[in-house]
Amino acid sequence: YFLSGRHQQTANFDYFFRSLPFDGGYVVFAGLGDLLEIIRNFRFHPEELEYLRSKGFKKEFLSFLEDFEFRGSIYSVREGEIVFPNEPILRVEGTIVEAQILETVLLNTLNFASLIATKASRIKQAAGDHAVVDFGLRRAQGLGGLQASKSSFIGGFQGTSNVLAGK
Repeated sequence: YFLSGRHQQTANFDYFFRSLPFDGGYVVFAGLGDLLEIIRNFRFHPEELEYLRSKGFKKEFLSFLEDFEFRGSIYSVREGEIVFPNEPILRVEGTIVEAQILETVLLNTLNFASLIATKASRIKQAAGDHAVVDFGLRRAQGLGGLQASKSSFIGGFQGTSNVLAGK
């Protein structure tokens, strides 16, 4: 897009999913808070730009990335809402480069968090009036454990063993 001069064209895309996990009837939307924080802090640092340069990216494009920040708009349902297949959940509006750069992190963040929140909701539903508390961080991989603990709370768990997620 940059090299063809189309990088400032406006673009938008809707985030949605096609099928339900766990053969269930709904999904609990989660991950919006994490996504907005990622977008708010998304920058290309000198070491990242140097790596891209070493991979053959053009100098002009790297100069463009030095000042990159998302200036578009995000429209979304609320975190914790029940959502269904083939319906828009979140919309990104911005330049085509902004939308393309955010696409993968958006999918990764929202898909994982919503999957965990949905599973937590189903567990809470099965538990009835019994309290359900997350202890998953002990077995989780990397930073996904924190996101999983937060998503479990969004899905209906009453607490977590993870102090940072509880905060």
